Amino acid sequence: MNVTEQDIRDGTFTHGIDVYYPPILIILGVACNILVLLVMRTRYFRYQPSSVYMIAGSINDIFSLSISMTTHWLHVTFDVYSRNKARYICKFLDFYGWGNCDLGILITTAMTIDRALAIKFPLKKNDISTFRRAKIAIFAVTVITFAKEFHFFIGSDMVEEDRSERLCDVYPKSDVYEYFWTKIWPWFHLSFLVICFILMFISNIVLICSIWKSSHREILNSVEKFKFDRSLVRGNKQVQTITPMLIGESIVLLLLTFPFSTQLFISGYDSAYYQTAPTHFVFSLTFYMLYTNKCVNFFVYLATGHRFRLGLTELITMCCYGKKKFRQSLYQSTLGHMAFPKPRIHSSGEHNTVFEHDALSSRSASETYSNSKSDQERTGFTILSKQSELNLQHISSIISRGSTKKSCPCKANATLDLSGDSIRVVLSNNRRISECSYL
Repeated sequence: MNVTEQDIRDGTFTHGIDVYYPPILIILGVACNILVLLVMRTRYFRYQPSSVYMIAGSINDIFSLSISMTTHWLHVTFDVYSRNKARYICKFLDFYGWGNCDLGILITTAMTIDRALAIKFPLKKNDISTFRRAKIAIFAVTVITFAKEFHFFIGSDMVEEDRSERLCDVYPKSDVYEYFWTKIWPWFHLSFLVICFILMFISNIVLICSIWKSSHREILNSVEKFKFDRSLVRGNKQVQTITPMLIGESIVLLLLTFPFSTQLFISGYDSAYYQTAPTHFVFSLTFYMLYTNKCVNFFVYLATGHRFRLGLTELITMCCYGKKKFRQSLYQSTLGHMAFPKPRIHSSGEHNTVFEHDALSSRSASETYSNSKSDQERTGFTILSKQSELNLQHISSIISRGSTKKSCPCKANATLDLSGDSIRVVLSNNRRISECSYL
């Protein structure tokens, strides 16, 4: 096989990638980023300042795939642009194409730094990680990106007819701009990427250490209490937050975006470098890796984010059954966490009784619920038990905390007392009040 035949094979393979891979990226990427936007509006992320960064990143990726990737695909597949018409379009396309990639990197960097600072300084978390600061950070990185990529309005133009790997490139028309493009810009852009990746790396180290320390602390506490359970470690609250999502996103960003920048740095931004079939293939491979990063965040969140999976399940449930049906199922599932053990009521003069919950905790939820019916018939009323993960948060989602005395959702003519750290049900029966509490 001679060189000419090899070049033909490489060119044919590269052309097949150019024809079939971009539409997959566009359709899949836009759909996945829309799902990310919808999940960010669920109750699991709505009040998280980090969701501002994720929303901004998803919007940036949607426009990038819809504008830059669509234009590139139309050119390399159908060659629909003429040189006279595309000359001025290229000034915007080069500016926006470089800008949305750098903006995505800056958004991820700002998000990981914000999360790392919030974990490193927990006492100042409410001052560091806020919605206002997140919006200011998004505005700041947008201004930085605009200033960094503004020079593309000067030298961008459509490529020559013998080049098919891209639509637009930079052609300096002055000695000053040529010196900037060939000598200053490659080192400036590489330094920008290295600084961003170093900041993300340091932030990820802080996040990983916080997860490890939190998991290690949970294991020690469980051993000390003689109640070690693997599910306790898997259900660690730190792991269930968005921290693993940020770590996964930054790692994937580094793996998929850095090869393209390295390849450009090696080529020296020389327009004649990509006229051969092998270099054309290398460019297409790294270029599509760069835009693949704009499609995979959904899958990274799905694999690393416990809350993201819960939010996606909630979103699917609402789409299938409606918002009203979802709220009813949520209300019933919240009541399902409440057990109904048989209380021990003393004679008159003794009001408070403490339930022994350890024996009941070993039963399954179904056994507790079935046994509660017979207990309720014998005692005449129902009591709320406080499980390990229930506390007052689940009850507060049903009953407003505006007052410490509210009607009990499980029994008519009863009052639920939420004062302090106790859950107390006060019953009125024949003008006599029996008070049962679980501390």
